[in-house]
Amino acid sequence: SAAELLARIRPKLASGDLSRQTPLETFGGPSAGQHCSGCDENIAAAEVEIEVYAGDAKQRFFHIRCFHLLRRERGQSDN
Repeated sequence: SAAELLARIRPKLASGDLSRQTPLETFGGPSAGQHCSGCDENIAAAEVEIEVYAGDAKQRFFHIRCFHLLRRERGQSDN
């Protein structure tokens, strides 16, 4: 559920593990089986993954739903 995902995402934002800044670059495409930085689950091969490069120069991957929830928590629009 969204509440469960937010319970995983919010502490990472508070600790700085996930940046509150707008990503420098964002890409979407077929999953390569990466680990989701939002929920800590693997992104299945049948799913789309969002690849994010933040200001800290770290590459992170997200499920679409986790990425949208992260954007919402940052106060960013999905439009």
